Amino acid sequence: MEEGFPKSFLAGIFPFILTYAILLTSAMTGTFPNVVIFYFSIFVSVIISAGLVGFNRFFDALGFDVTQPGETISKVWWRYLIYIGLGFVIGYFCYRILAKGLNLAIFPLDFALSLSLQTIPLYLSVLNWLIVALGEEILRTYGMFTFGNWFESKFKLHPQTALSLGIIVSSIAFILLHTIAWSTSANLMNYLVGALISILFTSVGFILYHKQIFGKLAFLEFSIIPGVVAHFIFDTMVDLQMRVLPPLMFLAFI
Repeated sequence: MEEGFPKSFLAGIFPFILTYAILLTSAMTGTFPNVVIFYFSIFVSVIISAGLVGFNRFFDALGFDVTQPGETISKVWWRYLIYIGLGFVIGYFCYRILAKGLNLAIFPLDFALSLSLQTIPLYLSVLNWLIVALGEEILRTYGMFTFGNWFESKFKLHPQTALSLGIIVSSIAFILLHTIAWSTSANLMNYLVGALISILFTSVGFILYHKQIFGKLAFLEFSIIPGVVAHFIFDTMVDLQMRVLPPLMFLAFI
């Protein structure tokens, strides 16, 4: 059981439901919510999640602290470089695979927000993607551990089995957030592929952690760092592509 995280299904789903409610009750601006409302929904969900875990240990529990017991950050700072590099590779290659093989058509969600950012300077757009990646990955990771705790305590499952189920439920709830946020441009394919990618990404971390392939680099415990980086790189690459290619080119593939 992951210490510090709730063991209640309601505690796990509440931040997601609150975010859904904010987005569903807000006026749409074209095919996506008002960007400010979207930021607000993420901010509220992160605050609620932090309150349920404990503000004083929230970021440590999520895995931003890469030290193991008895270690100091000055001795293991290089782990950040490994996680950041791994996140960059995952994010970039996901973008390249989807852009080349599927023309990114399964991700009109990213296109919708990217189109709205074409009129602002690139550095502000990049900052936007960093905020989005950080907030959404915090919510996904919180849900993963909370749902895992619930499965373990409710059904007396093995911790690894419970956490695997937590990964699946959190990934589905996470992608559903996008489907609701961009309901006019999302479809079942968006939902299924997005959920599958989220599940596979976290499952790889789970395997690396369980097998201790990197020794003390317990990937799953710290998966939020490569997760944020991969999320950020993918969205930023989509944004850059939209600034280079004709803005509505992707419509031909949806």
